[in-house]
Amino acid sequence: MRALWAAVLLAGSPGGDPAPDFTLPDLEGRPVELRSFRDRKAVVLLFLGIECPRSRAAEPRLGDLAAAYGPRGVAFLTINSNWNESTREIAEHVARTGFSLP
Repeated sequence: MRALWAAVLLAGSPGGDPAPDFTLPDLEGRPVELRSFRDRKAVVLLFLGIECPRSRAAEPRLGDLAAAYGPRGVAFLTINSNWNESTREIAEHVARTGFSLP
């Protein structure tokens, strides 16, 4: 599986249709709504998997990009797209690797 990167246009953004709002749980089970990032200049959604070698290899660079562009108003969000990876496994991976993107 390859990591898929997609920029999402929010309501009021120039250049395209807004992305539909959605809500997904974070690693603690708290809901995260796309619309809560409406004040950002851009939102980057990253579809990753902890068993995917390409996803794992990209993690340091993604962290660097988030650190560089976060202060400029860009939000980076990750969505685990592998149905067979449990929240516990994902949380353990995050703790072990220090991958800190929400």
